[in-house]
Amino acid sequence: MKIPFHHNNFYIEVFDDSAYVQNPDSPTHYDKVYEPEADKEYRPSSQHAVVVYDGERQVSNAIILAAAGATSVTNDACFIHDNSLIVRCSNIVVSLTIPALELNWMTTADPITCFSIHRYGDSYITHGEISVSRIDKDGNITWQFGSDDIFLRIDGDNCFTMNADSISLQNFNGSRYEIDYDGKLLPGADPPPVQFEISKNRWWRKFSQRALSALEFCFLVFSAAAGLYVLFCDLVEIINRGLGLSTFFSQRSWLSDTQAIVYCFVWIMLFGLSLTAFAYNIYRKNRRNTIILSVIICLLFIASLFIEPLFYNKLV
Repeated sequence: MKIPFHHNNFYIEVFDDSAYVQNPDSPTHYDKVYEPEADKEYRPSSQHAVVVYDGERQVSNAIILAAAGATSVTNDACFIHDNSLIVRCSNIVVSLTIPALELNWMTTADPITCFSIHRYGDSYITHGEISVSRIDKDGNITWQFGSDDIFLRIDGDNCFTMNADSISLQNFNGSRYEIDYDGKLLPGADPPPVQFEISKNRWWRKFSQRALSALEFCFLVFSAAAGLYVLFCDLVEIINRGLGLSTFFSQRSWLSDTQAIVYCFVWIMLFGLSLTAFAYNIYRKNRRNTIILSVIICLLFIASLFIEPLFYNKLV
């Protein structure tokens, strides 16, 4: 997609250039290349080019490269403010002079990606995957607002709306928030699960930064250990029963080998599914669902302790 602008006597085009490569064999070339992590070896995921014309004559050109979440040039990816061109590329926001396309500033607005950028007075609001941010005209982040999941919906619901006095948000979990333009939560909205500092740490560090108390951490570890213990014991029981070997459970239970295998398999399915969902939500940094699943695993563990004696031989 190509976005055109007219500013004073200049005609400006912003577009994607996926063909550009940083070597002499590149099919396209630019006088200025702006890349926040140029020292890294990985290939950029987003390549937004800018060309400025004065009539038929090309005045300047530049390309912005970024390697976080991939984006493309859209209507809400760039605009002109005063004598500067503001462009969102992947997770960064860049301000370039017009017409020379010199760099005013470059700011990382989100650790993953920015879906859009919008002007608000003399500042800018970015809709990021992890956070919504406000950036002043000098490129400084004045505030960021984050929730317990990404600000993205796959069901088509609008997850970001700028109103006259507020910003309406909805995250992947369906939680809704209403914040003012100072980044403060307004009354009547869902409470923010956690306010956390945006960083480029790995996912497990982000999870640990979300006000996870020592008690919660111990509970999560216990539930995971309990679930894995039951899985291991039932798997060993199935293997030994299948081989016709005597086990502690077979000595105390009246179940046949086939019945015992079915019984153990049911527990393996219950704990296996719960632990899989537990691990997935840790990976997704979903603190609420992780704790709910840890409670379910603990309840299953307690239930197994009470159900198993029902199959023991009765003492005469």
